[in-house]
Amino acid sequence: MQRANYTLEFKEEAVRQVTDKGHSGVDVAKRLGISDQLLYKWVKKSELALQSLGKNRIIADPMEIVSRQPDIIIGSWCGKKFNPQRVAARPGWQDVPAVKNGQLFEIKSADILQPGPAALTDGVDQLHRIFLQWATKHG
Repeated sequence: MQRANYTLEFKEEAVRQVTDKGHSGVDVAKRLGISDQLLYKWVKKSELALQSLGKNRIIADPMEIVSRQPDIIIGSWCGKKFNPQRVAARPGWQDVPAVKNGQLFEIKSADILQPGPAALTDGVDQLHRIFLQWATKHG
């Protein structure tokens, strides 16, 4: 079954109806013809995006990742190699779309985490390739 694609504007307006206008998530989802779980996922993502400090955008609970059902997982650890098999083997992660579809990637910390132009050149370029590859396959 193919997933529906929603525009950014549609998602933002759905989230605003819950966060800014105080409407019930269940009511908004029903009115828009989407599942309340999907709307909840969008609301949670928007809450993290509003955080100005990177440390406040970290999701520490692995089961929170499972509940968000990401299509792509990108790892980057200073001084440690990203191991996709180890990530995929985490309890409960076998049903995460990124794991099921083999969409686990590493971007070296020197390319994305360090201050300076490398994050804007090498890191963004790698992210772009990953997203483009996914969009070509699933979009």
